[in-house]
Amino acid sequence: TINGLLMYLFDRNDLAHVHLRVLAAGKSVPFSGVTRFVDMAKRLDAAQPSISISEIGEDLSIPHTDVAKIVRSGCLERVIVPGREVRVCQKSYAAYKAKFLDPNIIDIVVAAKMSGETLQEFRSNWIETQLVNVIDLGLRRCIAQDEFIRVQAFRSQYVTARQAVFLTQKGRHTLPNLEVRGAISSIREGGRRKIRLFDRMTAGKLFW
Repeated sequence: TINGLLMYLFDRNDLAHVHLRVLAAGKSVPFSGVTRFVDMAKRLDAAQPSISISEIGEDLSIPHTDVAKIVRSGCLERVIVPGREVRVCQKSYAAYKAKFLDPNIIDIVVAAKMSGETLQEFRSNWIETQLVNVIDLGLRRCIAQDEFIRVQAFRSQYVTARQAVFLTQKGRHTLPNLEVRGAISSIREGGRRKIRLFDRMTAGKLFW
């Protein structure tokens, strides 16, 4: 059995003679004794220094319950120790803290508002097309500021067919139909899934 990080090693011959019905009845079973146990906690702590979630909470000025959520999300590497205490690998925390305090990242909720898009639209247009990379911090998701600037540059020069509906008061298929006729051209940007963009100035000349 394993109790925390205390590993108990039993003699196989002792276990072979254990009757499960006796154990189920709650009766104690005499063993000739534990052959030996290994205290692994000290070894692990020496090999992998750790920090408590309370200490992390104080350092980042957030509730320790939020730190626990970050650990559960997988953004912080948990170190298993005896008992119920939750501790985090110090190396993992150092890397996370650098991202958490990075002034050059922006929350995607804020980025969407600044772009004049709903969060769903921002995800569909820029994240799912891999034009920006998400930095997952557990409690919030962010993008690099330089990638956000690139998105703004795209938005200042191009419009999507859906955005054109609000700008031109025309149908969603208006720009694609005009492209078929050769009146306007589009570009496709992104990874495996691409976003279709139409030149904003050309669209403006056609409708405004």
